[in-house]
Amino acid sequence: MGIKCLQFGLDNTALALLEHGVEGCRLEWKDLDRFARKSWSWGHYGYVRCACPSGSWQTCDGCSWGFGRENDVWMPDWDEPLEDAKATALDIAEMPFTEALFTAIRSDNCLPGLEVADEVWARLLDIAVLLGDKDLASQCAPRCPWKPLRRWRARDLICWSYTDISIPEPAILEAAVGAGLDLAHLRGPYGVSLRQALVLSGELQLLERIGGLLQSKDSPGRVGPRNNGRALPIGWLVEAHGPNAHRVSWTRLELVRLAGLGHAGRINERVAADLFCLTCRKPRTALSHCTMLDLCIFGGQARCAELGGLMGASLGDRSNLMCLNPICGDSQCGPSYLKVHRFSTPSFFVKVAPLAERQAAAALALARALRASWCQSSDQMGVGLHQTLLAWADGRTSRFRFLVSKILTFAAHRPALADQLSACVRLLLGEWEAFQEVTALASFTEAVA
Repeated sequence: MGIKCLQFGLDNTALALLEHGVEGCRLEWKDLDRFARKSWSWGHYGYVRCACPSGSWQTCDGCSWGFGRENDVWMPDWDEPLEDAKATALDIAEMPFTEALFTAIRSDNCLPGLEVADEVWARLLDIAVLLGDKDLASQCAPRCPWKPLRRWRARDLICWSYTDISIPEPAILEAAVGAGLDLAHLRGPYGVSLRQALVLSGELQLLERIGGLLQSKDSPGRVGPRNNGRALPIGWLVEAHGPNAHRVSWTRLELVRLAGLGHAGRINERVAADLFCLTCRKPRTALSHCTMLDLCIFGGQARCAELGGLMGASLGDRSNLMCLNPICGDSQCGPSYLKVHRFSTPSFFVKVAPLAERQAAAALALARALRASWCQSSDQMGVGLHQTLLAWADGRTSRFRFLVSKILTFAAHRPALADQLSACVRLLLGEWEAFQEVTALASFTEAVA
């Protein structure tokens, strides 16, 4: 005999049957199906959906079923946005009968007289995940011979704008991954994975708990990757600094590096900017292509510029070298500002630093970029070069030290920043050849140590 009273809304009667252990009671799929709802929301159209058509049975790099489709159960709201599915789960969890059932499951007590259908166990696991209750989900998962299927979208799990990225439902994500859902392959905005999104959003404690379960896996049969090569928005890399001003954030840059996104293709978004003085009436100077490194140099942020040079950042345009020459703000006028604007997004301002600070930031960026290039060359060929020259010199290292800088100079990749700053490199670093030799020798020594 099924618990028909649930189908007729007699929740208290069903609870009494459960509490008294009445024999012959069976919890079936249709007992909970009356709570499934399809409420209209903006999520059904456009922004929060992935690339797959509504109601389709395919998946893409932005969505996943969570489990394999063999011997598993489709949830009644399987294609609904996470927000609507969570609301339905909350409705079911607030039932007196379901609340008592979950309490028994959490305490790992047996349920005398009640038989739960396999597909209902899948539904209970799905509800536990949507509630963000990782302990309940871990108790339900071993009892589920079948697993719940629904469309998990990266856009539901990662919230982003031009200025920020966050994890809106960390509890649900932790419960889902802990229950065994495969979400590692999901890609959100700009090709960012869930693991990378956790780093970029600063959810490092959550990353420690579930990072090992979000290692990327091959997932064949999905629509090809999207946005994997796009540069991260420059708004993710800046922070407010004083009234009406911004600057590049070293913390955000470091998070980008820790997330594995710290390379030239990811941090060199180009935006338009205007250079102007608040005091004089001179026309604004338009800079059509500004990058994160331009903002670091204009702002005199040596530490951020150095980190950008390490990650392969470059200037947006040769005309931006004006940041290394005297400008209006370096004279008797008031401070100069750089107004950064991007289509359909709010503008922000960067206060221009004194000339000496701008040149120091550019010098550190170039030095770090060259250093990184030498280190990469030494890592790739340092051991082989060391062994070869030792054999050639018959064990006497003094004979080949003079060759080290020449060989590494020939082998090292020339950073784009070195080409852009070639006209003023002597101003920034002194003698170019001397700098090359010193850097190459230091890099080689580290590689063979």
